[in-house]
Amino acid sequence: MDVKDFLARVEGSLVFKEWKQSHESNFLAHVFVMLDGLKRESLVSGDCQVGFFDSVKGFMATFFVDGGNVRVVVDQEILKSDLGIFELDVGKISVSVDSVLDCACSVLCKDYANAGVLRTFFIVQQLRGVPVFNITFFTLNFKTVNVKVSAVDGSVVHHSSASVAEFG
Repeated sequence: MDVKDFLARVEGSLVFKEWKQSHESNFLAHVFVMLDGLKRESLVSGDCQVGFFDSVKGFMATFFVDGGNVRVVVDQEILKSDLGIFELDVGKISVSVDSVLDCACSVLCKDYANAGVLRTFFIVQQLRGVPVFNITFFTLNFKTVNVKVSAVDGSVVHHSSASVAEFG
């Protein structure tokens, strides 16, 4: 599945249609997917989270897709960021999830060798006017490897690694 497929599953649901009637000003902010290690089975099942932001109230509504079922959690407080939250321009996304993950895995193997991966997750969001796949690998040695890939052309925008202890 690709980003547009994830979004179509949410927008095609009765839960979304009912919610949207009273939340017309909310905009698509992100698509989030978590994978078990490097396995891509959840891409096939379409399990994901899709967030819509209310810029007036400053809250996020998140739609959870799990095994074909869609549910929503509304009015979630969000972590404040200096970067802000912008509408995800799905029309500019021209690369597949598989090709982006292949690219990120290539960076992982080349620059962060021997990093056994426990979990992989990615969020597709608008950063500095461009849709970006923000991929994070959580490794066996309690480090994260983060790779940002342009959703427009598939180029690596940035990559870095940090110890989980640095987050505390």
